[in-house]
Amino acid sequence: PGSSSPASLIHPRLCYGAAVLEGNGSGILSQTKNASPAKSWAPAKRLIREHIRPQRRRILGALLCMVVQAAGTTAMAKMLEPIVNAAFLHGNMTQLYQIAALIAMVFAIRGWAAFGQATLLNYVGQSMIASLQNRLFRQIIGSDLAFFNRQSPSTLTARFTNDVAYLRSSVTDGLQAISAAMQVAGLIWLMFYQDWLLACI
Repeated sequence: PGSSSPASLIHPRLCYGAAVLEGNGSGILSQTKNASPAKSWAPAKRLIREHIRPQRRRILGALLCMVVQAAGTTAMAKMLEPIVNAAFLHGNMTQLYQIAALIAMVFAIRGWAAFGQATLLNYVGQSMIASLQNRLFRQIIGSDLAFFNRQSPSTLTARFTNDVAYLRSSVTDGLQAISAAMQVAGLIWLMFYQDWLLACI
């Protein structure tokens, strides 16, 4: 008994006993260092399967809005040619009024597509945050006292706020990058459609 260490006096059924003596912040919520790529991708795949896949219909709707928005941007660039021809070359005011009405319609469709995209992406992001925070709350409530001795309050708060928000921003920012790429692709296609030789230059 005299040579026993403090860690050996802890009952083996207390699963977190040894970690309590090692200090705060070394629990199951701490980050794993030097993890292999396969192990680091496993949590990402699980999060996609559990939180992004249920939102696939709304994500598809947001992608459809992105396509409409990219088409509207391309159409606006295409309509510059008839505007210049009607206004400066031919002086046809009737055709100019018709083009102006068409531009207003394209602007309205493009604006509604942008609104739908933003609304759906915000809904997907907020739903992911609510789902993750509810799961974290249920997991933490079911933990024992030794778990709370190991974790500092700031660590738990960061998991509920910062880390969950990072996941949401990674999804929404990735989809918005796809939207921007669609618009750039549409404009590049228009450049080659108008004059491929000038576009190559």
